[in-house]
Parts: sequence; C-alpha cells; structure tokens
Amino acid sequence: GGDASSRRHLLANGGAVVHRHLLAKAGEVKVLAGVYDTPGCTDGLGTNAMFNALRSSAITSDDQKIYILDQTTVRQVHLWTGMVTTLAGKCDTVGEASTDGIGTNARLDQMYGFALSPDEGTIYIAGSASQEIRELDIQSQSVTTLAGSGTTNVGNEVTEGTGTNVPMFAMPYTVSVSPDGQY
Repeated sequence: GGDASSRRHLLANGGAVVHRHLLAKAGEVKVLAGVYDTPGCTDGLGTNAMFNALRSSAITSDDQKIYILDQTTVRQVHLWTGMVTTLAGKCDTVGEASTDGIGTNARLDQMYGFALSPDEGTIYIAGSASQEIRELDIQSQSVTTLAGSGTTNVGNEVTEGTGTNVPMFAMPYTVSVSPDGQY
C-alpha cells in the first residue's frame, strides 16, 4: 500500500475508468480499472473490467476498497489489485422496476448518490428514477428498500410517512449518514 497520506484516488466519470492518482510520484495518474470510453459491466482485473456510467464513489478508511455506484449496479474495486466485482444490481436494466434482493438479483434503477455508513458495513443509496432510498448490506449483498414508494413522482410531490407505503421523494440524488450512524 504505501503511505496513505501520499495517495489520492479519483473517479473518472464519463470515461468509464477509475484512476489512481499517486501524488508521491509527481502527480502521476494511472488507470486502476476500466477502459477509457468503452462502457460495459464486466467484472475483472484492471483493464479487463468495464464500467457503464460511473455516478458516485467512497473509499474505505483502511484505503483498501472503493465502492462505486455504476448506474444500475454497486461495484467494489480493490485499490491495490484493481479487482472489480459487482456487489448488487445488474447492468443494462435501466427502466426496470427496482426490487429488493441479494447481489445481482436486486434491481437498482438510475442510482445517483450514496453514503457509506460509519462502520463501513452498509451503503445507503438514493434512487432518483425509483424515488427510493435503498440499503445495501455489504457482507450479505442484500438490498432492501428503506423508504419510498417506488412510484414515479410526476408532480414532484414530497410526502411524509413511514417506510415504503407512504413517502414520496422528488428525484433524490444524494443521501448522507451522520458520523455516529444515527441519521
């Protein structure tokens, strides 16, 4: 790994690659995973992996992994090997109804923003197309809906309530978690 203070990791959105920027080497930038301008959804090592539409990313505190929201999937990249694996969702399912499930059996539609929990065991996902806030348990790869009806919100109404029966969001793009994980 090296000294964590000398490294920065960049998500190159739109180019379908994840870059590793090594500040200790005079700003050297290297492709960690993916192929520039070649979208896809292939898991694999380094440039054998492909990304579709990179949206958001978060790096673990031990500087070992980066979690990436890739339009309809959540991907994990090991920062020192470049190994890419899909944790949840399935590629090329834009427009399919979001459904809870395990791993690639879950459906995530047009996910844009997410937050990694303080204990780094859960990813909270904002789904703008599905009007939902989803939860991914990283260990089990289980995706569940925390809030939102999953109904298209034509009038951009926002309603209050509990769970999945009442609340409506107006195209949520981001979600945050407090440092203590309570909110």
